[in-house]
Amino acid sequence: AADAVSSTFTKAQFCIEALQEMAQYEIIDSSLHLKTTLVDAQNLLHHMVRVGTFTPNTLLALNNISEMTYAEDAIKVYSPIFQEKITKDPASTVSLLRSLFLKLSHCLE
Repeated sequence: AADAVSSTFTKAQFCIEALQEMAQYEIIDSSLHLKTTLVDAQNLLHHMVRVGTFTPNTLLALNNISEMTYAEDAIKVYSPIFQEKITKDPASTVSLLRSLFLKLSHCLE
């Protein structure tokens, strides 16, 4: 599997270099549409190489970060509600929040 991935990256790099060489031809240099298409293709290949080099740990970290961002947004929405409930009934609300944050921390493990 590692050899196949390495081979794919090598081919992608080769294609990027070939596209860069093609961009130097006068017929391509004189056409805005062709130049744009070549640049787009190069960008897509660069993106493929970058995405393909992600390890499972990197993908896991990105997933956790996106979940934490979502959680942060949710906490901002519910913060005023939590504050109001704490003011009205501190004991039961704090107990509820404690269990909520324990569940959240478990999800992040």
